[in-house]
Amino acid sequence: MTFATKFEARYLFIKVKGSRPMTYQYLTVDMIVTAKEKSGSIDQKTFKTAGKYGCDSLILTDVNMQLLNGYISSVRPLLKPQWDLVLVSRN
Repeated sequence: MTFATKFEARYLFIKVKGSRPMTYQYLTVDMIVTAKEKSGSIDQKTFKTAGKYGCDSLILTDVNMQLLNGYISSVRPLLKPQWDLVLVSRN
């Protein structure tokens, strides 16, 4: 499960956008659900750190969305997350 989470984080950083790691640290499940409705777009204003750091928007392709949805539905529940964040660890 740790490998899957690290893989997902690196995939997002390399394939989606090489932006600050904080962008993916605060990515929530609700943002992914909303992105499905907006053709894979996550606006910068929805990020927790946007006011302080000015992060950019994310554009997720169909392949990116499939990978995220697979992680959210298969791996994430096994980690028993306490928060709504997409990328969680056992810590």
